[in-house]
Amino acid sequence: MRRNLIYLIRGDNMEIKWDLTKLSSILKAFVNVCHMNINVVDSNIKYFDRSHYEHNAYCSEIQKSPKCQELCIHSDKCLFEKCRKSGKFEMQTCPAGLIDIAIPIMWSGEHIGYIVLGQVKINADFNCVAERLAPLDLNMDKMKKYYDELPLFDYNKINDIITLSTIFSKYILMENIFKLESNNIIAATISYIDENLTENLSIQDITHSTGISKSSLYKNFKQQFNCTPGEYINRQRASRSASMLLYSDYSIDEIAERTGFSSASYYSKIFKKVYGISPLKYRKTKSG
Repeated sequence: MRRNLIYLIRGDNMEIKWDLTKLSSILKAFVNVCHMNINVVDSNIKYFDRSHYEHNAYCSEIQKSPKCQELCIHSDKCLFEKCRKSGKFEMQTCPAGLIDIAIPIMWSGEHIGYIVLGQVKINADFNCVAERLAPLDLNMDKMKKYYDELPLFDYNKINDIITLSTIFSKYILMENIFKLESNNIIAATISYIDENLTENLSIQDITHSTGISKSSLYKNFKQQFNCTPGEYINRQRASRSASMLLYSDYSIDEIAERTGFSSASYYSKIFKKVYGISPLKYRKTKSG
């Protein structure tokens, strides 16, 4: 049975609960009317239900190649990053020569996801994309056949679809297709870590004190912070140490001890990984 709700983690110990049934219904209607593929992606670039999504033969053939898959993934990430930075829709040509579009879904000034649509051509002539495909070791006769089958759009129609999609992004918010709920696992864990940050924290300590299983702990931290609990602890310790470097006269050894690091050398290694420079250089640069 397909789940009707999907949970996504936010950075303030809340999670976004999407109503998948409503969302899928709207996406299917959009595809039927506009004849353009559409989906919703969360802020971690995780795609939702694809039951309405029709993979065209052109893109399916490209996806068979690991090299092409890598190029497509990189292209998608670049598109979403541009969209995140601009706060408005962004459009680009994918490595296979098709048009992809991303539209931000905003809530209280925060990106909670993107509407992504496209996989359409704006030029009927296959020769316009053949040069892009040449280095990818594909069967060009087959690719031409599949390219010719793709729907042809002009920029006026694409702009109209972008307008509809932007309205759709607001409709998602108005119709409560998502709701915020507290993530008790993250809240309890972060509270425990903050209270014991200077101690010799272990995963066993955290799971024993919070009653959270190890697998659930790792899963939630991966979703929430895209890191392990241990990496999160080091980040928090480095962040706390940064204030000490600027506003105290403690030595590097003392700061390492006061923020829970096992040694000054390990502290310096982690600090440089988080901030890009050594603690001593950070102190001199920021306070000078």
